[in-house]
Amino acid sequence: MMISPDSVSATPYPRQLGAADLNPGDVLARRKVVLDSESFTVFASLSGDAHPIHYDQEYAAAQGLSAPIAHGLLVLAVTALGATELSKALHDSMLAMVSVEAKYRSPVYVNDEVEIVFTVADIQVKSKNRAVVSFNVDVLPIAGGKPHAYVVQRYLLKHFSTGSSE
Repeated sequence: MMISPDSVSATPYPRQLGAADLNPGDVLARRKVVLDSESFTVFASLSGDAHPIHYDQEYAAAQGLSAPIAHGLLVLAVTALGATELSKALHDSMLAMVSVEAKYRSPVYVNDEVEIVFTVADIQVKSKNRAVVSFNVDVLPIAGGKPHAYVVQRYLLKHFSTGSSE
């Protein structure tokens, strides 16, 4: 899917949020994703990682797994804040992604559905107009069981409150 500059600029944005509008503990976004064999194949092609553990059922079984497992970076990729409605609400305040850390806890198998949950973890005011906001991003199995991954994403945001521009 291609996104043109015209389609982006024509998108109506919801109420804009600045760092001052956020509080630790706020759950700001959730989304569900199915990681199917097509997503595994596309990611393998894009990344160049064609290890058989990601597509070969027999190989996965020989490793003690019930099915091929997702690439760790594919799991990380589906946590992109830009894929959520929250991204639209941060359009005016988002300056940069500062860092990302991931800890993997259980495999994501082909055709698993996961829920991605964004929670504000911390806000560090850096200046009158800037703050680093940390989000805990959990990758949870819809079917139940242990979480697949814990991700921490940090963003530099403008530190304004709703209704002002800086």
